[in-house]
Amino acid sequence: MKRRFSTVIAVIWAFLAGSLSSPLVAGQLWVNQRDASLVLGQADFDTAAEVTSQAGMNDPWDVAVDPTTGKVFVADSNHNRILRFASFSALSNGADAEAVLGQTNFTATLNAASAINLFAPRGITVDADGRLWVADFRNHRVLRFDDASNKATGAAADGVLGKANFTDDDSELSQTGIGFPYAVALDDAGNLFVGSSANGRVLMFADAATLSNGAAATLVLGQDDFDTNTSAATIDRMAAPTGLALDSSGNLYVADQGHHRILRFDDAANKTSGADADAVLGQADFTTVTSGISASTLNGPRAIAVTSDGTLWVADSNNNRVIGFPDADSLPNGSAASLFLGQADLDSSTAGLSQNELDSPRGLSLDSTDRLFVADSDNNRVVVFEKGLFQPDLTIGEKSTKQTGNNRYNSSGSGQKKKVVTDRKEVKFIAKIENDGNIEDQYFVKSLKTSSKRRVKVFRKTGGRSNITSAAKKGTHLTAMTSPGATLSYELRVKPKGKSKKSRSNHKVWLDGSSAADGEKDRVIGFVKNRP
Repeated sequence: MKRRFSTVIAVIWAFLAGSLSSPLVAGQLWVNQRDASLVLGQADFDTAAEVTSQAGMNDPWDVAVDPTTGKVFVADSNHNRILRFASFSALSNGADAEAVLGQTNFTATLNAASAINLFAPRGITVDADGRLWVADFRNHRVLRFDDASNKATGAAADGVLGKANFTDDDSELSQTGIGFPYAVALDDAGNLFVGSSANGRVLMFADAATLSNGAAATLVLGQDDFDTNTSAATIDRMAAPTGLALDSSGNLYVADQGHHRILRFDDAANKTSGADADAVLGQADFTTVTSGISASTLNGPRAIAVTSDGTLWVADSNNNRVIGFPDADSLPNGSAASLFLGQADLDSSTAGLSQNELDSPRGLSLDSTDRLFVADSDNNRVVVFEKGLFQPDLTIGEKSTKQTGNNRYNSSGSGQKKKVVTDRKEVKFIAKIENDGNIEDQYFVKSLKTSSKRRVKVFRKTGGRSNITSAAKKGTHLTAMTSPGATLSYELRVKPKGKSKKSRSNHKVWLDGSSAADGEKDRVIGFVKNRP
């Protein structure tokens, strides 16, 4: 993506400071303090009722998106169930779930240890083959539901780890036992990682989908062996790991909630038991455990997720926010976050109930487009945040009411052209810029320069007629802030001059608009045929 460096763009970034952040994708970037685009569990963004129904929730602890279908699963913890919703594109605020697991209907809240029931489920994830894995917290086990997007309400689990059968429910400290599992995550090889909060450790079950019930773990991190559970603030110990995530390189991130930090274990599946962590975020080093509210400190982080481009999102629960660390796999210890949701800045932590506030977020998930799903637990809802989309849409015509080029985006003007025949007279084109993005934006307007063959003038029409020719020819004319769907109008005037005025000649002129945020461009072209 081409970037512009000038005094003007510096002013724009100063104006938008705290609102826009990298990393960039063509036409998209994360916008800090972004409004959520969808809410589940509530009818709107201003309610937080605890409801036992097909749509309601009570303390949702996690959310997961099936990569094979896009369907959304929510661990509705206090209702002892998992709700399954349609994919994002089919959902609206307050939508009903299409099925429930852990209960036989949408009004039951029974807790029990069986193949059908759950007891306070915490972390959930869906693997690349559509299997749902559930950290069944108070039953001290992990359940597996195959082809979860097509399970019927009340369907039984297909497998269990941490217990030899579906009816045992004791907390255990062993190579086969689990105590209060809080989080689950899988790498690309199908290795299942389980955060056992009571035992201060992460267990790995190799090729987990092929294992029989009650199979043994093959690796432990956070402890030296499978029979110890000593908590300590060191490079190789943990206290209550509550969130897990793996990136595409197999690096494991652990939300060590008790120590207010995130640990990174590089190439985790090939570590040996008791291995040291490779980096820490939220603390300056491996022995500090101070909670805080800043860009580089955390307070009770409970969940994490890693985007396709390597940004680590952290549900910093006690600070009522979600913060992001771009390029997390290469960050040094104690690095600062640059992205934030749920707060006005990186130094605030007030709980809230609105479209851009959070109250104790405890679960995170990403879909195939990196939409961020947040289990906003104390607001009894799941909210979805999307990247800001920056897209100018230019159209052109002789009249304001007759334009061509709508919804055709390119920097060459292809398919966005208007031809006019003249007899040595000046030709007037009306060009419009519509904000087709989903976030407020500004645009740099640029035009072709005057030459020996033609004279070019540009006038702004929206907000009062003004001659902007000089700035447009330099590409420095900056529009007003423009809301999504709003349109700005310009007048492009072209007149043949010199020898070309007296003879048959063709003139190609253009006008383009580029997003001040990330340079995304659209162009329109006017063809003037002089026929004296």
